[in-house]
Amino acid sequence: MLNYLEWLIILAALFIYVSATDVISRSISNFACLTIAAGFFLYVIETGSWFNIVHSLLILGGGIILSQLKILAGGDTKLLAAYSLAIPSSHLFNTIILILLIGGAVSVIYLLWMRLAKKTNRGVPYGIAISLGSSLGILASI
Repeated sequence: MLNYLEWLIILAALFIYVSATDVISRSISNFACLTIAAGFFLYVIETGSWFNIVHSLLILGGGIILSQLKILAGGDTKLLAAYSLAIPSSHLFNTIILILLIGGAVSVIYLLWMRLAKKTNRGVPYGIAISLGSSLGILASI
C-alpha cells in the first residue's frame, strides 16, 4: 500500500496535469480519466473498497444525465467518477461539497480574469475544482 507521501505526489501530479490541460484546451482527455480510473481501481482491489465502484457508477450515471441536460461537461463527469473510486463513502458527501466550494471560487476568479482580459468566456475549467477537491477528499480519508 502506498504511504501518505507517495499518495501526495501522485495526487499532485494528477492535479497539475488535469488542471493545466483543462485551462489550456478546456477539455479533459479520455486518456487522463482512464489513467486515473485504472490507478484508483487498483486501489479498490488492494483495499477491498468494492462499494466505491457502486458510488462511482452512480456518479457516472448522474453525470451522464447532467451532461445530456447541458449542465455538466462529459469530461468533468468522467473525471469525478474516476476520482471517486478512491474516495470512501464516508468522505464522499464532504468531498462533493468541497468540490462545489472550490468550483465556486474558481468560477469567480476565472470569470473576473476573462472580463479583465476582455476575452470571450469559453466556460469555467471545472476540472481544477474536481481534481483538487477529490485529491483533498482522498488525502482526508487516508
